[in-house]
Amino acid sequence: MNILKTMYSLLIALLILNASCTNQPKTDPKIAAYLNEALDTMRTYALNTDQVNWEQLKKEVIEKAAGAKTTPEVYHLVRYALRSLKDDHSFLQLSDSLVTLEKNARKDQNQKQAHNTPKKAPSPYGRRMKIEHGMHQVGKTKIARVFVPQGSQGNKFAQRLHDLIIEMDGQKPCGWIVDLRGNGGGNMWPMLAGIGHLVGENPLAGSVDGEGKRDYYLYKSGKAIYKHKTGKEDDAYSEVKEAVFGGDKSAPLAFLIDRGTASSGESLATILKGRKNTRGFGEATYGASTSTRGFKLSDGSNLVIAVSIFQDRQGNKYPDGIKPDVKIPIGDQKEDPANDPVIKAAIQWLQEQASCQE
Repeated sequence: MNILKTMYSLLIALLILNASCTNQPKTDPKIAAYLNEALDTMRTYALNTDQVNWEQLKKEVIEKAAGAKTTPEVYHLVRYALRSLKDDHSFLQLSDSLVTLEKNARKDQNQKQAHNTPKKAPSPYGRRMKIEHGMHQVGKTKIARVFVPQGSQGNKFAQRLHDLIIEMDGQKPCGWIVDLRGNGGGNMWPMLAGIGHLVGENPLAGSVDGEGKRDYYLYKSGKAIYKHKTGKEDDAYSEVKEAVFGGDKSAPLAFLIDRGTASSGESLATILKGRKNTRGFGEATYGASTSTRGFKLSDGSNLVIAVSIFQDRQGNKYPDGIKPDVKIPIGDQKEDPANDPVIKAAIQWLQEQASCQE
C-alpha cells in the first residue's frame, strides 16, 4: 500500500512539473529569427568576433526573449549582445519611430538598465562646435593654433578650415598646434581635407580588420581619399579648392587630445600620431578607436558594428585609445587659451624645435 502511495505521489509530481514546463512562454519564431539575424551579422563582421562564445550567447539571448511579440521588446537583448564585443563602439541605431515603439514596449527595469550604462566624465571641451584658432607670439616667432570640431560637416566646413590654415600660414608660423580635445567624432573626411596641408606624407593612417587586411586614408591635392584593402582608391570623400601652402609642411606640430576625443576624432589623432616631428599633449582619448559599419536589419533598425581598428602609418594599433606623449590632466572646466596648461606645454616644446629657434 505504501508503494502505491509513493508511486501515486511521484506521478502527481511529474504531472505538475510537465504542466509548469508546458506553461513556460516560448520565444516567438519571428523574434528568434530577428535575434539570429542580428547575432549572425555581429559574428560575421565584428572586429572582436573571436572573443565571443556565439552559440552560448545566442542560446541565452533567445531564451531571454521568451514572451516578446515585437522586435522593440528585444532591443535591449541586441544591446546586451553588442556589449559582449567589448569594443565600446558598436551600437544599435534606431529611427525616431522605433525609439517611441521601444519606450512603449519596454517600461520595466531591464529597459532602464539597458540605457543607464556607465559613461566616462565628459570633456569640458566637448561643447565647442565651431572652428577656433589663434596665433601665439613667442619672441620673434609665431605658433599657429587651430581647433577642429566634431560633427557631420561637409565640404563647406572643410573649405573654411583649409582657408583658415592658409591665412595663418601667411603669417609664417614656425610650428602648429592642432587641438582635438572634445572632438567626439562625426565625419572625418572634411576634417582631413581641411587640415590636409599639415598631415604629412601618405599613407596617413588607416584601419585593420580581424583578418589583418588593411585600408588607408590619403590626402592628395585637396582631396581626402579612402584606399580599400584591395588597393582601389575611391573618389574624394571630401574635397577643397586647394590653395598654395607657402610654409614648411613638415614643420613641428603638437596635437592636443583628451577623454572627449573619440571615434573620428581619434582617427584624426592617429593620423597625426604617425606624422614626423610631431608630439601629442593632454590625456588619453576615449577609446573608441575603431571604424564602424552599419547593417540594416529586417525591422528597419541599424546595427552599427566596429569592424576594424585604427592603425597609424607605422603600423601601430590603438585598441584602448591614443595616449599622449606628454600627459597633462584635464579638469572639468575649459581653460582660456592664454592660461591653458596643455597649450602652454605644447608651445614650450615647439619653442625647443629648430624651426622656432630665434
